[in-house]
Amino acid sequence: MYISKFQILNYKSFRDSGSLEFQPGINIIVGTNNSGKTALLESLGLEFEDNPYRNIRMRDIPDSEFADKSVANITFRLEKSDISALIDEREIYIENKNALTIFQEWFNKVKDIEVTVCNYNNKPSVVISDFPEDINLYQSVPRNELGVSILHTKTVFYLYTEKTGEFKLKEPIHIFEYSNKPFPQILFNELKGQIYKLNAERFHIDSRSFGSSLILKPDASNLAEVVDQIDARGKEEIYEKFNKYANILFPEIKEVFASSKRQTPLEVLVWSPEAFDRKREDLALKLADCGTGVSQVLAILYVIVTALEPKIIIIDEPQSFLHPSLIRKLINIFKKFPQHQYFIATHSPTVISEANPATILQLSYSEGETKTKIINSKETTELRALLTELGVRLSDVFGADAILWVEGPTEELCFPRILEKFGYFSMKSIQIIAVKNTGDLAGKRADTFFDIYDRLSGGKTLLPPATTFILDSENRTKKEKEDISRRGKEKVKFLERCSYENYLLHPQAIFEILKQENPSLEIAVADIKNYIDEAEKQKLFLPKNCVLKNWKSQVNGAEVIKEIFSKFSNNTVEYRKTKHSLEITNWLLEHEQNYLQKLAEFLKEIIQE
Repeated sequence: MYISKFQILNYKSFRDSGSLEFQPGINIIVGTNNSGKTALLESLGLEFEDNPYRNIRMRDIPDSEFADKSVANITFRLEKSDISALIDEREIYIENKNALTIFQEWFNKVKDIEVTVCNYNNKPSVVISDFPEDINLYQSVPRNELGVSILHTKTVFYLYTEKTGEFKLKEPIHIFEYSNKPFPQILFNELKGQIYKLNAERFHIDSRSFGSSLILKPDASNLAEVVDQIDARGKEEIYEKFNKYANILFPEIKEVFASSKRQTPLEVLVWSPEAFDRKREDLALKLADCGTGVSQVLAILYVIVTALEPKIIIIDEPQSFLHPSLIRKLINIFKKFPQHQYFIATHSPTVISEANPATILQLSYSEGETKTKIINSKETTELRALLTELGVRLSDVFGADAILWVEGPTEELCFPRILEKFGYFSMKSIQIIAVKNTGDLAGKRADTFFDIYDRLSGGKTLLPPATTFILDSENRTKKEKEDISRRGKEKVKFLERCSYENYLLHPQAIFEILKQENPSLEIAVADIKNYIDEAEKQKLFLPKNCVLKNWKSQVNGAEVIKEIFSKFSNNTVEYRKTKHSLEITNWLLEHEQNYLQKLAEFLKEIIQE
């Protein structure tokens, strides 16, 4: 059993969400703050009240009974066994044997069963897919629930299920004619009761008198009662499993139990391993004294471990009360209980990366309302494959407004520092990420790789549409640059110099980093300056057949710095490109910021396009 379709209309920031399709397993809802995640979870949990959508762009509309009503349409998909179990547990009756024949034919014919509730919260109607119109199933209810005067009786037959799966009738009985609930309503009430919504806030777990319920309330207020029941009613296997998973998530908790002293109400206590080994209940901690996330996690664990039938579990922003490592563990536990459907609202890449979700619903707020976009499991799998091909993790790019692909890890580290120091970072979130293999962007595989980047940055993915490449010039000809730019759909920009290291040929900066690595070196800044000047004079470190225009722009900058490190340290300091280029950059930004001014302005133009 799971929610397969959902639509919310006229609620908070939702004018109309459109029909949203979900799958069994883990469904992720992502979006920035104030994009509508909490509103969607409230409506999914069917616990919302009228809070109509308002927009300054809206024109005055005529009064109608729907103008101030917030409504939802929801479809559950069930297996046949769910119907059989409900009939046996709830004592469903039918009016005659002919109706049983029609019902049995329908049941044998259908594969999966859909139950759709339209206009929930405002005169809802419940429809079972392809259910025969000329038969009625009911459940008897007490007279005081009906509020009507009951004068007449009628004969009905209670249904039961044989081991073969066939439905049979018990002996006829007489009931009051109006003392019944229609089967679709019974079914929906049952389905609604399977939804658990857990908020991103500390639960207020009540102290409770002893009870007999095994059903945890949605607000978890009776956690003490239900924990006491699985500990005391011959359910050792379930109780052990509950504590096993609690200990996996919280190693400092060996056992969770309910206790009552001197006729005081039950309360939940947790035992540390040491207190448990010594059986020192006086050393146990009250759940109320534990961290914020503990009560939420224990409530979630109780539901998924003890449930005999599939549940729908809705969790709001788990990263707000759980450490990333705990989130990973919890999601891996979810995967051990795939019969349940999970909805998790988050903006954490950790959740998305670990969950491998069946669907991702992306929310965005624009033009005064929440917009929705569904990304299914096939698309999320493809997204992961594409990112793997590029050597990038989803957490590297999730949540960015724009992506700037750069030549390598050196630029990935240095460009953000330059933009930040010059105050050129815009309010947009821009991720600067190294291209895995820039040779692929210029060689025979260029079309393939540009296509991968294009697919990652467009359509139904979690990545932003704005993508630009900044590559080294590497003394490419004008024609070569134009060809690469064309293949990259005009999204490729080239540094004015051969490589980033060409911007770092600053004698004082190189000297400072060399001395930092080996303070005993007896060198002077003038020595390094003279070496660079002599290399320029002799036209060293240039590619073959180079038409020289500007040595500092065309030279292999990394090779120059490497040779300086080697020569002036007597081979005691090896130039490590990423590490030392970053250190030279930091020194320049701190002491000679203007030296990088031109490069900073080049980067600024790109990120502001």
